[in-house]
Amino acid sequence: MLRLPLPEPELDRDPDFECELPWPPSINDYWRQGIILPAVEKVKERVREHGWQDFFKWMRRQVRTSAFLSQTGKNYREAAGFLLVRQIREQGRLGRDRLAVEVNLHPPTSRAHDIDNFNKAIFDAMEHIGVFENDAQICQLLETKAAPVSKGRVDVRIWKIPG
Repeated sequence: MLRLPLPEPELDRDPDFECELPWPPSINDYWRQGIILPAVEKVKERVREHGWQDFFKWMRRQVRTSAFLSQTGKNYREAAGFLLVRQIREQGRLGRDRLAVEVNLHPPTSRAHDIDNFNKAIFDAMEHIGVFENDAQICQLLETKAAPVSKGRVDVRIWKIPG
C-alpha cells in the first residue's frame, strides 16, 4: 500500500479516516446544465407594457444557464452518505484540519477511465455528509487506478496534516 508524503514523524501512522465507497459517476454524469427562463407573469407584463418590440432581445438578457446536481449524482450522494454515516460514528469527523487523501479506484470494468473524472462525486459526498467541512481542505492527493472489481469501488484513506 502506498503512503502519502506526510510531514515527519507522521509518515507511517494509520489514517485518521478510511472508508470504502461505491463506484462513483463520472463528472460527465454528475452535473447537468439547465436553462432558467423568466416567470410567465414577467413575460406577460413585459409584452403588455412594451409590446413585441425588442422582445427577443429582452428575452436573451433574461435567460440564464445553471449547473445542478443530476439524478445520478443525487443517487450516488445518498448511497455514499448511507455508508459514510456508520464510518463517522466509528471514526469521527475530521473537522477543519488540512487533509492528505489517498484514493484507490477499482473500476467495474477494464475499459479506459480518466482517473480525474471521479473526485468531485467522491469528495462532495464526503463533504455533504460531514466527514470534513470543505473539500478545499484537501492539500495532498494521491490517486491510483487499481484492478477492476465487480460493480467497482473506491477505497479512501485520509490523514490530518499537523500544523
